[in-house]
Amino acid sequence: MAMNEVVVLRDRDILRAAMKERSTTQIGVAKKMGISQNTLSQNMTRDRISVEKFKKILDAMDYDVYIVDRNNKEAKWCVDVEDW
Repeated sequence: MAMNEVVVLRDRDILRAAMKERSTTQIGVAKKMGISQNTLSQNMTRDRISVEKFKKILDAMDYDVYIVDRNNKEAKWCVDVEDW
């Protein structure tokens, strides 16, 4: 998907799509994060996931979080989960 083709999804739907793309499961992601599958599942079924948890889950799947300028569709910053 090109940077200008943005699909708007809820945070938990983004996580599910990322797991599908990586061909992994909650068990695999939780193991990489050092937490239980139950804990990950509870986080993913909440109405809202904290930004910190969202980034950590994506990091476990080797994804980065970028801030994109809506005016020109260019990535401006990459969020570093190591700071959390």
